Amino acid sequence: MRSNAAIAPMPCYLFTFHAYGTWMPDRPQGYVHHTSGLQPRDPAMAERYRAKQAAQMVNFTHQMQQCLVDAAIQAQTHVQTTVHAVATDPTHVHVLVSWNHARTWESIRRSLRHSFSRALNGQFTKRAWFAAQGSRKRIRDHAHFDHLTNVYLPDHRGVVSINSRSEP
Repeated sequence: MRSNAAIAPMPCYLFTFHAYGTWMPDRPQGYVHHTSGLQPRDPAMAERYRAKQAAQMVNFTHQMQQCLVDAAIQAQTHVQTTVHAVATDPTHVHVLVSWNHARTWESIRRSLRHSFSRALNGQFTKRAWFAAQGSRKRIRDHAHFDHLTNVYLPDHRGVVSINSRSEP
């Protein structure tokens, strides 16, 4: 018997993981507060953030960026995802990922972050690598996906890997 129920679309997200101590409130573009959203530039708030930092700021070197790309691609099997693209620069890493099982985006993001930290700790010094909160954006449609894979992610200044044989 055939069901008339619609099949839920496969989740596809762009996750962003910020390097520890970067993306401070004194950035010219402003900053994102975890409860208030986008905020204007605030040098005084940046000083308060820096005073509370438990570790030195991280800037991802080229070798670290390559490690992050490799870790994302290797994590596909363990996290049961498809990594469509990874793009890095010294202050963050983006991962465009989809999956076809019941795990939540929170669980997938947590697993990816753990994979990144484990890979960086194994290849470099063990430390705090990422800011407490990353960001996520649900991919709306194929046009959004195509923009990310053809324009936005390739435009990053670090290591970029686009899986041209995949689509959500």
